[in-house]
Amino acid sequence: MSNRKAYTLPMQCKALITGLALLIAFGCGGEKETSKLDEGPGPELVEGKLSIERSPEFMARLQKVEEMLMLRSSTKARKTLRSLLTELPHDIETHSLSAHLHWLNGRYDQAQKQASRVLKVLEPYVRKNGNDLKGRSILSRTHMVLGDIAKSEVQLRNALRGGLNSPYAKDLWLTLLIQRENLSDQIELFDSILSDEEAAEDATVCAARGLGLIQLDRMDEASELLQKCLNNVPSSNELKSRLQVTQGLVALRTGKLLKARDFFEAAIETSHADADAHHALAVTMWRLRDVRARESLERALEIRVDPESAFLLGQVHTFNKRLDSAISQIKLALDHIALWTQPRSTRWQVPFTLGRLFARKGQYARAQQAMEQSLEFDPPPKAHREIYRHLVWVRQKSSTASAR
Repeated sequence: MSNRKAYTLPMQCKALITGLALLIAFGCGGEKETSKLDEGPGPELVEGKLSIERSPEFMARLQKVEEMLMLRSSTKARKTLRSLLTELPHDIETHSLSAHLHWLNGRYDQAQKQASRVLKVLEPYVRKNGNDLKGRSILSRTHMVLGDIAKSEVQLRNALRGGLNSPYAKDLWLTLLIQRENLSDQIELFDSILSDEEAAEDATVCAARGLGLIQLDRMDEASELLQKCLNNVPSSNELKSRLQVTQGLVALRTGKLLKARDFFEAAIETSHADADAHHALAVTMWRLRDVRARESLERALEIRVDPESAFLLGQVHTFNKRLDSAISQIKLALDHIALWTQPRSTRWQVPFTLGRLFARKGQYARAQQAMEQSLEFDPPPKAHREIYRHLVWVRQKSSTASAR
């Protein structure tokens, strides 16, 4: 796949990806309430099956949780999950969604603990029951929480290829493809699973397909599809702002910055709590060198904390020579690097940038530590060389300072 992404921006800017179920509002509800999701029995198979017979009403609420996660309504999702676990305390899918919610709220230790419990029960089951598409999709979510994006994408791809028909699964699969940078290798399957026909019927699928088309540089197709969906979606539909943001990405990618700004501002009018819309507006303002970029980012971060928003705000502070504030934001981005939504090959930028900021302040030992950490994120060869070039310099500076 080409290194040129369909949302190409300056390297330090977040390439907004609106189709992601990965980023929910951070820290909503507090530690005490969220931890209640872990109380009670753990996930178990019931008579060799994923779950006992679940009522249509139970399944409807479970599906609603997936929608809540995608729309970042974490408080409502937590309450519903708590109720579902009370009714069926061993239900594996509910436990997997609970782990996902912990993870998206930045509670990584609890998320991984709960996901590991699910994995221990679910992985042997899926190995024996490969035709259980729901089992594969749950396993995909579990691998994602545990940080194995490759296994997550493969499991979900196989489930969708086998006939799993879930708009949220399709949306998540597109996210995983972007992170793995292998969408171009799956074009035929992408066009089949996220087809124009399905996109016309479902706003979630439409936004995901639109984003995929942007990734593939099929801009005219993306613009036409998204406009059709926007014309058909009711104003009250919560997904309208997401479609507007995705349409704005088409304009942003093609260099029509003022048009992109209009789409993002319209998305904010549709939903003031859409952090993606505020972030996208900030990216556009940053490219226009408009000082209001910082205000848009700060508003986005009030709604939720995510690593790319913090990273870009750190770049804005650096540009304005506010190094302490920049370091604070970059450290925040590094603390939540698990939620990074861009291709995983770009994560190295966060600790590397932090290292350069420390070096500018003469803190060479800390700069060295951060730059060495950037090597742990598997940077591509060109980035690897750049890191080593700076690392040699800060090591020399650190040695000189220690010898004094």
